[in-house]
Amino acid sequence: MRGAVPEAGAHAVLDELAQWVRRGAVEPIERFLGAPPSAVLWSPGPGLRLVAPSAVWRSVPVVGATSLVLPDLTSAPSRRRSSLVVLADPGAETPDPRLDLRGQGVLTLEALERAAARRGPVRLLGSVGERFGRTLLGERSAVRDTPASARDVLLEAAEHETVVLVAHGEVETLEDAAVLCLDASGNIDRLDVSQLGLSPDAFAGATVLLLSCEGGRMGDSLVDPGGLAGTLLAAGAACVVAPLWPVRLDAAEQVGCAVLDGMATGDEPWTVLAKLDVHARGDSPTLGRPAPSLSERRAEQALQRLAFVAWLG
Repeated sequence: MRGAVPEAGAHAVLDELAQWVRRGAVEPIERFLGAPPSAVLWSPGPGLRLVAPSAVWRSVPVVGATSLVLPDLTSAPSRRRSSLVVLADPGAETPDPRLDLRGQGVLTLEALERAAARRGPVRLLGSVGERFGRTLLGERSAVRDTPASARDVLLEAAEHETVVLVAHGEVETLEDAAVLCLDASGNIDRLDVSQLGLSPDAFAGATVLLLSCEGGRMGDSLVDPGGLAGTLLAAGAACVVAPLWPVRLDAAEQVGCAVLDGMATGDEPWTVLAKLDVHARGDSPTLGRPAPSLSERRAEQALQRLAFVAWLG
């Protein structure tokens, strides 16, 4: 949200911190090994959780973890090898026009549907303003004929191995972070961290592509990292792929499709992210309210490639 995009000065500080970690840790490790590692399990302390792992490890596949203790997933619900793709686009009639995805949300959902179909069956849950379900996406059995409300997302997510969410995020504080879903009237329906924490079966054992503003951010607590990604992991999600800051819709689409394509051929999400070169258009809508200043918008554009992280549950 506003102020969340690293502006020029913050960008320089994060870059300096990444370079400090490279000099102090990464380069000595690479000299000891004689080459970069083939992959890294990255468990950053609170001060490094806003630093993009790809800025530290460059082209090495990196998966983040908030804890090195393996979770107990023996009670996680069994899941079909299927995918749920969710779109919550406030549309042109929203009181805040900055949230309108300008007709591009459905195109992104359709691109993600095609990518997910390479893995198996796909279920669609979509809203654009007051239009939702089959009125929006056509008379198809794959379409859940309900709005993309918080309740319906939780109910449907429990049925699938992979869940893709395309929506705005609201992260004024990590304790109150939320995905902005939509009710039947097209009003914002917040799916916040408290609801996620109370509905662990919805995401336990699932891989979640959280294509939502700042969905990958976590707090400074080692016990309860918080934020959307941290809450999903605490609820048992197997993996969460999400951006650390607001991203362009077309960048999110590229990442989501690439990760789904990779999973269809057996590649892990973090391996896909390490090889991916994201090209975002300046005119693509932003997931999250656009940065208010020119300097912040330029910083946002430069940081699209580094924004996405993979957290392991």
